[in-house]
Amino acid sequence: MDDLATLHLKLKSVPQPLTQTEMETLDKIICALKSKDTKNSDSIRPLDKPEFKWIEKAENFKFNQESPETISSTEYETSNTIVVDKSSLDGVNSITTAIQMAKDNTTIIVEKGIYSDNIISDKTIHIIGREGAKLLNQHIEVKSGLLTIKGFSIKSDLDIVSIIDGTFAMKDCTLESSSMKACINVGPNTSLEIQNCSIVTTKAIDAAPGTIVTIISSSIVGNNHFFKSDVRFIHSKFSHPSGICFEASSTSAKVDRCLIQDCRDIAFSLREHSSISLETTEFSNIKGAGILLHSQSQMICKNIRIFNCAKAGLIISRGASGEVTGSVICNCRLSGCEVLYSAQLTLNESWISDVKGSCIFCEDRSMISTTRSVISSAGGHGVEAGNGCVLRLKDTLCSNCNGTGILASSSNLTAQMCEFSGHKEACIFGEDAIIELTNCAVCKGKSDGIFTEPGSTISINACYFSGCMGNHIFSRQPKDTKIVESTFLESIYTVAGEPKSFEEIKFDKTRQIQYLIFGGLTFDSADMIIIDSCYICRNMIRMLGVKNGIITQSHIIYAISKHPKEPTRTVEISDESSVTIESSSIDQTSITTNNAKLAIRKCTITNSGNFALQGANSAKLIIENNEFSDCRSISTIKDNTNIIFSYNNVKNVKRSKNAAKAGETSTLRSANLQRTKAINIKEFSSGTIEGNFFSGDYDYAIFIDGQSKVDCLTNQVQTGTKGGIIYAGMSYGRCEENEFSGKVTQIEFIHKFTPAQPI
Repeated sequence: MDDLATLHLKLKSVPQPLTQTEMETLDKIICALKSKDTKNSDSIRPLDKPEFKWIEKAENFKFNQESPETISSTEYETSNTIVVDKSSLDGVNSITTAIQMAKDNTTIIVEKGIYSDNIISDKTIHIIGREGAKLLNQHIEVKSGLLTIKGFSIKSDLDIVSIIDGTFAMKDCTLESSSMKACINVGPNTSLEIQNCSIVTTKAIDAAPGTIVTIISSSIVGNNHFFKSDVRFIHSKFSHPSGICFEASSTSAKVDRCLIQDCRDIAFSLREHSSISLETTEFSNIKGAGILLHSQSQMICKNIRIFNCAKAGLIISRGASGEVTGSVICNCRLSGCEVLYSAQLTLNESWISDVKGSCIFCEDRSMISTTRSVISSAGGHGVEAGNGCVLRLKDTLCSNCNGTGILASSSNLTAQMCEFSGHKEACIFGEDAIIELTNCAVCKGKSDGIFTEPGSTISINACYFSGCMGNHIFSRQPKDTKIVESTFLESIYTVAGEPKSFEEIKFDKTRQIQYLIFGGLTFDSADMIIIDSCYICRNMIRMLGVKNGIITQSHIIYAISKHPKEPTRTVEISDESSVTIESSSIDQTSITTNNAKLAIRKCTITNSGNFALQGANSAKLIIENNEFSDCRSISTIKDNTNIIFSYNNVKNVKRSKNAAKAGETSTLRSANLQRTKAINIKEFSSGTIEGNFFSGDYDYAIFIDGQSKVDCLTNQVQTGTKGGIIYAGMSYGRCEENEFSGKVTQIEFIHKFTPAQPI
């Protein structure tokens, strides 16, 4: 076995040349790598703002159209007739007598007059009232068979109809009852049909289990209660000025072309596994909620309108579910929709807006799904979700709310192809939430774009951010954050509030145009931050206490901070953060590192301001294999900071604005402060500068000061106007195997001591 000395010699020896076979293999690998579609940060371009396909807010219905064709198969008249005339002396003058005389399928024609005898039937008979036929304080009882009445005006102080067995059908009648009991009692396993009638009472219909109730082209004022019933409302109007209009338990209901209005309490209440289908129906002027769906009930709505509810337009609770398509819910005093206790709401092509509370309030493990919908103009939040809710938004616009657009607390938000804009508070707020955005736009917010409190996870893919007056993203103590292929653009406003593009702002000394610059990405006390393949223009980037931050294959241009006057172009890494920037393009931007770790590898850094990099307060920097060009200064290191600056190409360094011009003379101290230095290390700092190339218009390539310990090894240095590598202020370190070009001093020790040992 070789000893250590032999191994050491072998490692230092020149390797053997490649064989022909090895050369051919290497050529194949190089060709394959070149043909592979790999991303380059220079190819990163800003995304266009996703185009939201607007849907128009639907208008109110017009209910003055003619009645639809009857769908009833009920027969109201036959050829076998009996005529009842109250004024007749020798004929039939009583409805009761006519019923006793009638056989099945007999029609009783009642002439004009007021009749007060009860109608009790156990046959299949039809009773038709001529114009002016009235029933006063009569009770109608169906014991069996079929009883139909048509053309009567019925008024009573008591309940009017009882269906014990069989079917009762009523057409072209008016009913008015002052009783507190139900006007029409529908017994178990019976049927009721009402067509073209008007009912005014306190309690209109009370239906027992197994009943079938059909109401067509009618108007009903009063409460309607159904239990285990099958209900159909078609082209009818309902109201109840003193309570709930429609109550159903374990009931199936179909409502088509109806108007529900002027209810003192809830308009429609469905409980205990009920189901309802609503189509082309309007709810308006409701003192309570428009629709309450409760206890595993289900609802399907198409083309409905819910307006002017004193509470929520729609409440779905206790495991119930609702699907709303092509509908409008607006002008509600509380929420547009409330989804509570493991309930579900699906919105398709619908519009919820102009509510005093939140457009949608979601709580307790409930689920919201929206597709191609608008959530807008809430006095509170657009969507407010908490305690384990799931929000799935697709192709949805959420805009112009006085609160946040989306408030997710301990909830999960997934959004695709959505726009969040114009909100007074954050467009999206999350606390202990999971936020996933894909192909979304977050813009023109009057506060932050996305603001998250501790415990949140953020995933952003191919999204567009612009115009927010706070941070585009502010995340405090998130679990993980990943931002991929997204665009962040400038957000500049004048003090007066009028937006200006960056080109309209004049950086003149008079400051006649006062402006504020907003936007940015701020991450505070995060575990993991990944920014991949993003375009970030005129947005500051701040990482504070980030345990592991990665910026890769991104283009950062003019990373700018808030300031009412001249802005500072900066990426800030501080508070014990550990951040890596790799394979990225950084233009017109300075990176500051304060008490943190920063690694920059394989990046292109151009046109920085006063400096490209700054490290302070015990920071640690690893800068490897980068290209710097057209920067005023590459690096300023101070306050016990450590830097490894190796194998970088530093070219065309520009003279600082405030630096002394070439040829100016002054005292040594003032001259050193004013001189342009490509690398400036001071104040007890340390590090290694190795294998780099330096060129440009500077006074010193490397200036080491303030008792710093820095090794300068194997660098290629174009000396500046004053020198190449300078050790001053009792600084020291190894300075070996460097190559210089230029006519001035290559290496100088201003303190007159050897730099290899401390002074």
